[in-house]
Amino acid sequence: MRRRNGRACGVLLAKGRIVVGRILVVDDERGIVFALRAYFLQRGFVVDTASNEEEAQVLLAGNSYTAAILDVHLSSRSGTGEGLNIAASIRERSPRTALIVMSGLESAENMRRALELGVDSFLRKPARLADVADMAVDFARQRAALYPA
Repeated sequence: MRRRNGRACGVLLAKGRIVVGRILVVDDERGIVFALRAYFLQRGFVVDTASNEEEAQVLLAGNSYTAAILDVHLSSRSGTGEGLNIAASIRERSPRTALIVMSGLESAENMRRALELGVDSFLRKPARLADVADMAVDFARQRAALYPA
């Protein structure tokens, strides 16, 4: 990690390339995962992806993230807003992580819970992926300033 004025500035060197941060994308729609992954990789991020809550929890156990982009409803039998469960786990572990939640099915209950969890943005699908990605980077910068390492 580079240091500027004695403080870490968030740039890592991995395998000969500059890494800006680490992003978690959790969605059961492969096209969204593919597009967001490609977008962030091109911009120097390490990207981890999961398609369900269990995969996401395994990744969270071993990594910390600059930002997480989560679908509220993942294809599973529970249908209980798994993305919000993941958001709760992230927020508990890392107040610095920017959280963006997306859903094609808005509900007042999910929106209320997202606000209680401190989610940075709740977006309705379909959302323009470049806007989602830019938002994640902006929120990550804001959170890093609020919660210095």
